[in-house]
Amino acid sequence: MRPLPDDRTGRRATCEEMTGRIRVAKLNLDENPVTGERFHIRSIPALLILKSGQEIDRFVGAQPKSEIVRRLEKTIQQYQSTNR
Repeated sequence: MRPLPDDRTGRRATCEEMTGRIRVAKLNLDENPVTGERFHIRSIPALLILKSGQEIDRFVGAQPKSEIVRRLEKTIQQYQSTNR
């Protein structure tokens, strides 16, 4: 797992804002083709949301920070309410 580099997309800032609520990992598909195949990643960038190793949501292509945060918040709330 590598820390996310600073970039113009806001990924690093989004991760820092959600520290303690989500865990983020960056994967190089050229170095880890088996993992890419396991999750059927066909194009990049791709952001997968996993719960207990199972995919529960996916973003493909560049997304604005506001959309990433909106969907992450929705997913967090959904799984918090089902685990109470």
